[in-house]
Amino acid sequence: QLIMYWARLYCVFKTLVLFLWHCKDNLQHHFRQVMAFTQRNSLLSNWLYVIAFFIIAMVVVGGLTRLTGSGLSITDWRPIVGAIPPLSMSDWMQEFEAYKQIPQYTRLNFDMTLSEFKMIYWWEWGHRQLGRFLGILFLVPLILFWVRGMIPKSYKKILILLFIGGAFQGFLGWFMVKSGLTTRTEVSQYRLAMHLGFALLLYVFMLQTAICIRAGERFTCKLPKAALILLGAVFLQIISGAFMAGTHAGYLYNTWPLLDGYIIPTGLFPSGMVSAFEDHLTIQFIHRLGAYSVLLYGFFVTIFYWHKIRPVYSMMLLGGLALPVLVGIKGTLIPLYGLNSFLSHIPVLGNLLASREGEGIIGITYTLKGKVDDPEVSVNPLSALAPGILRR
Repeated sequence: QLIMYWARLYCVFKTLVLFLWHCKDNLQHHFRQVMAFTQRNSLLSNWLYVIAFFIIAMVVVGGLTRLTGSGLSITDWRPIVGAIPPLSMSDWMQEFEAYKQIPQYTRLNFDMTLSEFKMIYWWEWGHRQLGRFLGILFLVPLILFWVRGMIPKSYKKILILLFIGGAFQGFLGWFMVKSGLTTRTEVSQYRLAMHLGFALLLYVFMLQTAICIRAGERFTCKLPKAALILLGAVFLQIISGAFMAGTHAGYLYNTWPLLDGYIIPTGLFPSGMVSAFEDHLTIQFIHRLGAYSVLLYGFFVTIFYWHKIRPVYSMMLLGGLALPVLVGIKGTLIPLYGLNSFLSHIPVLGNLLASREGEGIIGITYTLKGKVDDPEVSVNPLSALAPGILRR
């Protein structure tokens, strides 16, 4: 009987050891899967962060193109062939002659020389070239990630729509330029606002997609109402700035805090609501009022949500960092969780034999440490025999 007892005890112990080694292999396998999933999401999100950065760069270069008066220097739209700039004197003269046919040259720049034309041409060509580069930077990695199966299924349609949106943004740019080639000496402020506004929408959705992919979540636009209102107010304020730039309203009233000598000037909205987009005084008044409103509302939202914003802001700062080289994780594996957790609810005895809430009577502690791509897993076999109170 004694021999049979020790034989059974040996079998139980052997089964326990084999089970622990099996748990060890499973833990390593699942951990590597999680790390591969995290690294994949990190790669995709970093790619989209780069795209978002170049969208902002496009907006900045577009603003400089606007300030230098270069936007109408290229009078046609050739998405592919236009990537090659003029290479000879005859090519330059052909571009210059095309520019001489539009009202901006005949009314404003009739004394412009070829060297001066080259300066504004390079600004507009650089802006368009940056757009072409951005399209390649999005399309080529998208194809590679798609072929390798790295794009989550729920994001495939979203990424295709973002690419189509980028192509449409290029068309909006030409649609804007075209408004200044016939009767106007500059582009339409309405089309300028459309071009800028759609670029901002692309930036927001690109950034939101990158954040959701990094977090491993499905695409969502769920934000607090206060944050959505603030985001919408900032968007409208930027669009208001497009009308300021498109009509040169800022040149006429350049004093602050008074506007034309008044806090609320007279003569606002002389032509009704259309004045908000065409009358210089009304446009600048709305732009200033919008700035004050966004500042005050943003201040109160920040004060009200500070206890929630602070940890999120810290996570956003840390989210841009690379994955750590080393990892150290400790945990407890709970086999047969339903039965295990049920026994842990036995009064008094369950509290002694179980560890923490959510754990069971039998638990196996493990440790993951070492390099992220090849961690070492160690399992404590005695923890399976120890009562929960000793595992705390």
